[in-house]
Parts: sequence; C-alpha cells; structure tokens
Amino acid sequence: MGATGGLYGFGIFIKVALGGIAIGAVMGYIFSKLTSFYDDYPLEILFSVLLFYGSYLLSEFFGFSGVIAVVTSGLILGNYGAKIGMSPITKMNINSFWDVTSLLANSIVFLLVGLEIANINLNDKWEIIGIGILIVLVSRAVVVYGMLIFVKDIPSKWKHVVNWGGLRGSLSIALALSLTQDFKGRDEIIVLSFSIVFFSLLVQGTTISYLIKALGIRKQAPAIQKNEVLFTSYHRSRRALKHLYRLQDDAVITPVTFRKMKESYEQTINEAKNQMEKLLLDHPELEKELEEKALAEALAAEHEAVDILARRLLISEELAEIEKDKILNRLGKKDLE
Repeated sequence: MGATGGLYGFGIFIKVALGGIAIGAVMGYIFSKLTSFYDDYPLEILFSVLLFYGSYLLSEFFGFSGVIAVVTSGLILGNYGAKIGMSPITKMNINSFWDVTSLLANSIVFLLVGLEIANINLNDKWEIIGIGILIVLVSRAVVVYGMLIFVKDIPSKWKHVVNWGGLRGSLSIALALSLTQDFKGRDEIIVLSFSIVFFSLLVQGTTISYLIKALGIRKQAPAIQKNEVLFTSYHRSRRALKHLYRLQDDAVITPVTFRKMKESYEQTINEAKNQMEKLLLDHPELEKELEEKALAEALAAEHEAVDILARRLLISEELAEIEKDKILNRLGKKDLE
C-alpha cells in the first residue's frame, strides 16, 4: 500500500497504544481506590490479579493493546494505589507474590520457546539473527542518546550504562509465541525474539558490571572504603580471638602461645576501633549512614522477636500483626526519608 499503508499502520499503532493506556489508567485508578477500603493483604493480592487480567481482557476486547493496559494499570497500582491504600505488610506480600508469579511465568515462557526452537532449522537463519541483534543495538543507542541529549543532569558515563543495559526478557518471546501457526514468518520472528533476548541476557547482562567498573561509576568514597577495611579487620580479629579461647580451653595450644597471639589480636582490635571512632568524628555523613544501617538491623531484630513470641503462643496473632505493622511502618518511613 506504500505511503498510505504506512500511515494506516501508524494510525492503528497510535489507536492501539492510546486505547491500552486509557483502559489501564481507568482500571488502575478504580482498583487503587478499591484497595484503600480494605486492609487485608490476601484480598488485595486478589484485587491485583483481577486488575491485571481484567485490564488485559477488556483492552483486547475493544481491539487495543492488552500488554500496554497491564503495564499502565500496574504502574498506577504500584505507585498511586500503594500510596493511598496499602500498608507496609501488604506491599511486602504483594511484591513477594508477583515476584514468584513472574519467575514462574518466565520459566514457562522460556520452556515453551525451547520446545518451539527445537523444531526450527537454524542453519539458514544465522544471517538474520546477526542483523536483528545489530538493528536492536543501533536502535537502542539512537533512542537513548537521542532522548537523553535533552537531559543535562545525567553524566555521559551513565548514558553508556543505560544504553548497554537494555536487556530484553520473556515479554517479547511471549508475544512471538502468541502468533498463530499460519502467520507468515512466524518461525523467523520466534527465532529473532529468542536470539535477541538470549544475546541481551548472556552478553549485555554479564558484561554490564564490567562496563560500570571500567567507567569508574561505582567508586566508593575514600572514607567509606577505609571504614570497611577497619570494620573487617576489627571483626576478623574478634572472631579469631574467640577461637583462640576455645583452643586454649581444649588444650590445643600452650598458655605461652595463647598469650602472644591474644596480645597481637587485642592490639589489632583496639587500633581498628580507635581509627573507626576517629574516622566517624572526621566524617559525620558516614556516621549518619551507619546509624541508618543500624536502625534497619534493629527493626529487623524487633520483627523477629515478635515472630518468636507469636510462634511460642506468648502473644496473640492479632497483637503480633499490630506490632509487626508498627515496625514495618517505621522501616517504611525511614526508607522514604
């Protein structure tokens, strides 16, 4: 159809995308409001399942993109809905549920594509695989660098990481597998989808950490590095000293050897402790960071203590849930700060 066909296809794309966004936004808003009326995480997990499947089916019924509808509704529920209607314990459980569900779905999708690829002859398709991977890499670079050129606050090194971090997953494979058996070029589309996903996960996914290191992005402040070295030395020596006491009690080492080694380790412990205290005085921001980590560890210990009391039937389940909610609320406020 030439240019007319191109315009017609572009018009369909816009209609499908905008329709999916509209339905996803409406459904996401409705279910976000619905979750605000309840504080029962199993019920709210069920609401999320109904939302995502409902958004997909409703969008497909009207001829729009079900995938875009699900993504839109998920973004709204995960941000607006979580803000107005989810307690910390609900957020934790709903995230765990969808983490497990997505892992299961990914496993099934890759199993299915493996079964499909086994029946496809790849001998004459290596050329289109290479071209397909090259096109995706170039397209990604054009979009990333072209869009981020207008953003002044992002360093150029980060742009390289964003570009190379464009990993593909099971969604594109699932869409390829959804094509009917009589669709022309179905085998080629499945092979291309799998190859590009495989390349992005195996090559880009395993090398991005080396890219970050080579660009020098993940560099810790000298004070943090020094504190970690001293912290490690302190705990290594304390652990070794405790073990020396056991060796002495078991008569594995002589008293003379014990005293010599004990003095050496105690000196290391004292030096590391004194240097850490001096470092914290010189760098108040480091002390604040360590306080935040200590608070998180303390809240985790509180949560564990409540769990133990509930398991031993020393407190009721109702009280345990109330206390754990208080702890998770404190943790949530700390994260927001």
